[in-house]
Amino acid sequence: MKTYFLLLSILFLTVFSSCKKDKEEEETPVDELYISFKLDGVDKKYTSNGILMNNISGGTFGNSAYTSAGFYDFEKNIYIDFAMEKDSIVGSDYEAAVGQSFSVCESCPVSLGLSYEIDGNNYESKESNNPFPANYFKITSVTFYRLNNTLGQNVKEYFVTGEFITKISYTSIVKNVTNGKFRLIFQEVID
Repeated sequence: MKTYFLLLSILFLTVFSSCKKDKEEEETPVDELYISFKLDGVDKKYTSNGILMNNISGGTFGNSAYTSAGFYDFEKNIYIDFAMEKDSIVGSDYEAAVGQSFSVCESCPVSLGLSYEIDGNNYESKESNNPFPANYFKITSVTFYRLNNTLGQNVKEYFVTGEFITKISYTSIVKNVTNGKFRLIFQEVID
């Protein structure tokens, strides 16, 4: 799975970096993208400055569509998944989620989760470690950003902000994530 994200990230960045930016794009505060939290009491913050943005959209997994957004470099891989029991996720789905808290739940109509690589191990939010409502993901705002062409797909991009409290685990190791906040770009595939 990590190889898939690495290859897609490299391909995305190659296409994205070769595109000419217009004046409107340069004035947009993309540099304000972040995921921040406390991991077992230690502050962590990842931003779009110096770390590549990884944005995968419109994938179908089982009976759910999902999109992931986050950051990747050769030392860390961190992203938030947004999944729904439908064929694809559209902008109105993000907007309808504003103000709602969601559980980490593989069988729920809507689920969010955190994946975070630590020392080469991929820690993830798992339903069994995250009782709701004590642990949750909440979407606090959604703002349309732009139309874009990513890897030959036309997409609408949205700034999505939120907060979370979760536990992430790798094998039997469980870590507490508190005071989580994010502002990321999530996508809607439009053709």
